[in-house]
Amino acid sequence: MGARSESPAVPDGVPPRLALAGFPGLGVLALSLLLASCRSVDRSGPPDPTPLIQAFVPRPPVITEGDTAALDAAFTGQGFVQGLGPIRSGLPLAVTPAATTTYALTVLGPDGRTETRQATLQVVAPPDPPVVQAAPDPVTEQELVTLQAEPVAGLTYRWSLQGDATPVSGLEGPTFVVRAGAPGSLILGCVATNAAGRQSPWCFRVVPVVPRPPTPALTAPDLVTVGQRASAQVTFAPPGTPRVWALTNATLDSGDGTDAITFTPLAPGPVGLTWATGGVTCAREVTALAAPTISAFQAQSDLVGVGSPAVLQAAFADGTATVDPGGLPLHPGEDLVTAPLQTGTTFTLTVTNAAGARATRTCQVRAASIQRVAGFPSGEGTRDGQGRSAFFLSLGRLAADPAGNLYTDQHEVHLIRRITPDGTTTTFTGDPLHPGNVDGPLASARFLGPVAVAWSPRDGALFVADSQAGVIRRIQDGQVSTWAGVAGQSGRRDGPRLQALFEQPTALAAAPDGSLFVVDGKDANFVRRISPAGDVSTFAGSGLPGYEDQADPLQARFRSLAGLAVDGAGQVFVTDALGETLRVIRAGGVVETLAGQADTVGFTDDPDGRNVRFSLPGAIAIDPADGRLVVADRLNHRIRKVDPGTGATWTLCGSGVAGYQDGDALSAQFDFVEGLAFLPDGTLAISDTFNACIRTFDPLRGVQTLAGHGRPREGCTDGGADTATFDVPDGLVFEPSGTLYVADSISYTIRRVDREGNVQTIAGSATNSGTADGAALAGARFSRPTGLLLLPGSLLISDREASTLRALQLAGPAPQVTTLAGSALASGTTDGVGTSARFRSPEGIAQGADGVLYVADSEAHLIRKLDPDGSVTTLAGAPDAAGYVDAGNGLDARFNQPSGLALQGDTLYVTERGNRTLRAVDLVTTAVRTVAGSPDLWGALDGVGLQASFAEPAGVVVTPQGDLFIADTLAGTIRHVTPEGRVTTPLGHRGQLGLETGPAPGFLGTPRALALDPLTGDLCFTDDNAVMRVHFH
Repeated sequence: MGARSESPAVPDGVPPRLALAGFPGLGVLALSLLLASCRSVDRSGPPDPTPLIQAFVPRPPVITEGDTAALDAAFTGQGFVQGLGPIRSGLPLAVTPAATTTYALTVLGPDGRTETRQATLQVVAPPDPPVVQAAPDPVTEQELVTLQAEPVAGLTYRWSLQGDATPVSGLEGPTFVVRAGAPGSLILGCVATNAAGRQSPWCFRVVPVVPRPPTPALTAPDLVTVGQRASAQVTFAPPGTPRVWALTNATLDSGDGTDAITFTPLAPGPVGLTWATGGVTCAREVTALAAPTISAFQAQSDLVGVGSPAVLQAAFADGTATVDPGGLPLHPGEDLVTAPLQTGTTFTLTVTNAAGARATRTCQVRAASIQRVAGFPSGEGTRDGQGRSAFFLSLGRLAADPAGNLYTDQHEVHLIRRITPDGTTTTFTGDPLHPGNVDGPLASARFLGPVAVAWSPRDGALFVADSQAGVIRRIQDGQVSTWAGVAGQSGRRDGPRLQALFEQPTALAAAPDGSLFVVDGKDANFVRRISPAGDVSTFAGSGLPGYEDQADPLQARFRSLAGLAVDGAGQVFVTDALGETLRVIRAGGVVETLAGQADTVGFTDDPDGRNVRFSLPGAIAIDPADGRLVVADRLNHRIRKVDPGTGATWTLCGSGVAGYQDGDALSAQFDFVEGLAFLPDGTLAISDTFNACIRTFDPLRGVQTLAGHGRPREGCTDGGADTATFDVPDGLVFEPSGTLYVADSISYTIRRVDREGNVQTIAGSATNSGTADGAALAGARFSRPTGLLLLPGSLLISDREASTLRALQLAGPAPQVTTLAGSALASGTTDGVGTSARFRSPEGIAQGADGVLYVADSEAHLIRKLDPDGSVTTLAGAPDAAGYVDAGNGLDARFNQPSGLALQGDTLYVTERGNRTLRAVDLVTTAVRTVAGSPDLWGALDGVGLQASFAEPAGVVVTPQGDLFIADTLAGTIRHVTPEGRVTTPLGHRGQLGLETGPAPGFLGTPRALALDPLTGDLCFTDDNAVMRVHFH
């Protein structure tokens, strides 16, 4: 066993076990004796390796003064704790030491071995409350708060938090850091704990939290607009120190040296704002956006029909757009279709950028309908449609294809029209506003006065005699080409078709073998043939004047050929219109008179052709059913049938009275039949020229109208709106009371129309034109009254054909007409006083505020001025010098047929037929400028200034808003011109002539004069044989 420590000896006579068991209070002495006794035991055997003491620990190992702990021991044998006495294994021994104590356990094992182990119980003092530094008083929101407990060895610290704060440090330790939240109070607590786990009383600190003092802040909009003033402001700035601003990409407008400024951005992009004072600086960067712009906002048409939508168009940039009313979005490059308009509406376009800057523009759209005041539309025009809704003008010859489609020429408007079997009429090719000689697709081809058509059954082509161009055109497979002749060259040259020349082709007939026969010549006095191979030759006629049948066809003479037809035997039939006969060129070449008597007019049916009489016979067609000829006897208003062998002639249909009436064959009425063609079913198609319609005839159904509006109603009948008639009414002027005066030009009268549409003739005579002055109705006569102007107590009239200015008294029991200026005896350009001055076809009249009158002297190409004293002088233009020149001095300017006049302030607006322009004369300087249109353009194109085009501008009127309406006669439209020169077409359809009432834009015929109703603001106009109004709702 190892060395043993020396211990005091046990007194003699006291066994060690007894001493431990019976005398626990023996203490150290007993322990010593016990140890000594143990040492005397024989230990000569091998050592026992098993420990006697398995555990000896205080629980808890640390206590606070005055607390009790337990000594836990696990051992084998008898145990004794020094200073305490025996202890039993597994039974805790309570101890309450005053200070830290080390206890020794000695165990005597069964084998006599002893073992000792020590255990220390730590005794600590109870903790005092923590000493925490004084809390800040107060702190500001978001400020860090740090509390420090004075550290004491052996103690740990823990913190608590009540209130709005966020711990920054942990809750353990002598230091506690939090970030104050919202204003209020924080309660921070600290507790100390000793090693034994005893807690001290809590120490609390209350920390007031106050709002953080505001720091200077620079505020400005995130987005601003270039060129528009914006503001910036610094808040919570310290008082009393100078303020300094620095800006980039902006100008400082106001507020320098203060805390609030206004500034204007210079360009799109960043704008820097810096404010400084007393060492404090605030900076802010904002973004400048381009200002929204509107370069255009208009309606596709300034005037729409009642119940129709407006189509709005705009050009804008740098923003999004809305249109009011309705807040409707409008996107760049897109049209906005509004809801249907029942009244005129002002639309406002607002373009807004992201910064809220706005640009606005308005446009007005008027809702209107076209109404008849008095009179009746003529029924003539170029408007497509079905049945009677179609309109024709200058109907010519007819040709039919195998499908039953009809083709007709309209030479005055340079068109070829097609009529389907159900009566639907369309424009087949040509453009009434752009005549010319242009080959190509149907849509782009142009004609110049086409007067005849013929269908060639051999190759399925339509041939056209393009008279004014001097060529023969062919239409096949949707293409128009020049078949024979040289456009623009006139002559009588035979040869290959494209080298041959024609003088003036006027009639055509296609032969079964593919040959084409042509009536040619300025007097239509010879016949040409174009062979199937394309060679042109003279077939008949010497070209000399007269009337002579001949065995040699080239020696025959013709007065003026009109109709032409070829039969299957090669016989060529012609009507000699001025010779009043039907003639035939036999297959052998002999020219004979088949029916009629040369140069004898009349009407006679007879089995003997020599006894037959015609009156201007025209078109010929061969009846496929019997091979007989059908002839249009134009001035007899009949259609005759002729036996080609004998000349026997009888009336097929027509009463012989000019008129318009469908019905059975001999009661039907025609008025100048110009074309005939047989349809595949044997029905005869008829172009009834002056009735402006296509008729059909067969024996069972009689005469019926297939297409066309019908006979024009013209005249000079007084009466109500539904009975009165006009004949090309021209000038218009209103009295302030709303009474309307009309210059009825072809009836040579002045008419008055009251508010109910009742019409009364107040001067002139419908049966007698003339130049006489005198009593308005009894003696005064007019040649062609055109322009009207209301003067105090009288009506000023420009009498175009008389080249005078006339005055009609409106007051008194016996109104008189007098000549104010000019002379009916001689036209001219002489300046002078009253009747010593000369005019040449005066038309439009206007009056200035000073009483000076202005006259468009049309054929003199002048603008004349008539002073109150009667003196006539030339304001602008040069006498008889037609031209187109703008100039700073009116006398250096040139005009070409000035027509309408309208005055606004010191500006005199002039429409020109010849130049197809709207001009303006400055009455102060006499300078002349072009407002719209160009002499180089002919048509009806909308646009601005010189980009726009007119067909035949006539009447013009200025509205109270400063814009103008112009009657564009040949275009069949009324144009609108803004003060900036923007031209639109609010009324009528370009090239689609055919007057009709109903919602605008509607269809017009040939509008001429314009006037504004002083009571309603409606626009009145003359058109065809009617007085119309555009009513603005």
